[in-house]
Amino acid sequence: MRDVHYGPTFWQTIGLLAHCHFNNKAELVKELTRINRKPVARQQVYTIIKTAIEAGFLDGNPFEECPQ
Repeated sequence: MRDVHYGPTFWQTIGLLAHCHFNNKAELVKELTRINRKPVARQQVYTIIKTAIEAGFLDGNPFEECPQ
């Protein structure tokens, strides 16, 4: 197993998905932008979700709009 470094936005996304309900990815992006006080791209969140699923941090896709 290789040593992988996940950035702070990755862990924020995992934490928010574990403890909050978001109706869609746009709501999650808006909350991450608010927390970080800088824009977070939807594509970045899509990549984080895809990586989290592949790494086993998420059981599946939390949003139907975001294909696996």
